[in-house]
Parts: sequence; C-alpha cells; structure tokens
Amino acid sequence: MRVHEELTAGGAKLSYPALTAFCRRQGIGQTPIVPAGRYHFEPGLEMQHDTSPHQVEVDGKKQKAQTASAVLCYSRMLFFQIHPSFQRFDCKVFLSEALRHFSGVPERVMIDNTHVVVLRGTGREMIPVPEMEAFAERLGFRFVAHARGDANRSARVERPFSFIENNFLAGRTFATWDDLNRQARQSMLGQHAELFW
Repeated sequence: MRVHEELTAGGAKLSYPALTAFCRRQGIGQTPIVPAGRYHFEPGLEMQHDTSPHQVEVDGKKQKAQTASAVLCYSRMLFFQIHPSFQRFDCKVFLSEALRHFSGVPERVMIDNTHVVVLRGTGREMIPVPEMEAFAERLGFRFVAHARGDANRSARVERPFSFIENNFLAGRTFATWDDLNRQARQSMLGQHAELFW
C-alpha cells in the first residue's frame, strides 16, 4: 500500500491491483517457489480428481458451485463439470463421464482426502467409503489419497482450476446448469490440458 501511495503521490497513474500484479509477475517482494520434485507417470497409471468452489452465473443469478475436474497424469488431458453441489452420487456420475471422455480407465484415481470418497484416514491409511470402493472396483480402478499437506502430489489436477476460473468462466453466463456443462464439454473438445498452463 505504501509503495502505491508513494507512486501515485509522485504522479504515477495506476491502480493498486495493477501494481500488485506487476510485482507478482516480476517476482518483487516474493520468495521464489522452489519445486518440491517431479512425479512421472506411465500411460494409464493415474488420474487425479479434485473439486473446487467457484462463483457462476446461471439463469441470471450468481451462485456458488462446485467444479469437479479430472486429469490424466500422463497426457494431462482435462475433463471438468460444474454443479450446484457435489455429493457421492454426483462424484460417481462425474467419474463415469470422465472415463468415457478419456476412453479408458487408469489403474488408480488420486484424491485429496475428500469426504465424498473417504470413510476415514488420510494418505496411505485412507479407507474409502464401501459404496465408493465398490464403484471403483466395478470400473477397474482404485482410489488413493495423497498425504495431508502434500499438495504437490495432486498438482496436475490443481492447475486447471485457474484455467477454469480465469478463462472458461470469465465473462460467461449460462441459461441452465446443462447449458454450463455443455459449454464446458465444447471447451474441452480437441483441447489438451497442457495448453491451459
């Protein structure tokens, strides 16, 4: 704030958000992020799934929504949908449609200790809800959870949320939830998630 005050007092014409954005891009006042390591995935080994809250405008009203996304780790292909809520039934429908979109089933689906899938425990000690474990077994994969606080382990699914919020949702309004997810599917046709970051 003080830097902005001094710059504007000196005659500069810029907003505070413009100044902070410039500082972020230039790395001014921030400790550089040190990569924590790399994860390599063979084809068909892992898909990462997570949800994130977003604001959307549906039928002229701003509403809270849950964005569900899935990313194939090897190819970084993205599939996402946005719903007013996200419960177990929604999760099963979403994962079924994601696997259909990807035309295959990975060996494992990495989750972020979500209550929708997890009965108890975290990380390697995670035990899925029996209903979700049976669902995964029927489709031919298993749920695994990363250790609490190990966000780097699910980075491939975290990054697309920025694309969804700042590109797909930016400036769009939707007539219905079906319209929203139809537009989401169209935005993914022929796209490769690596283009999103």
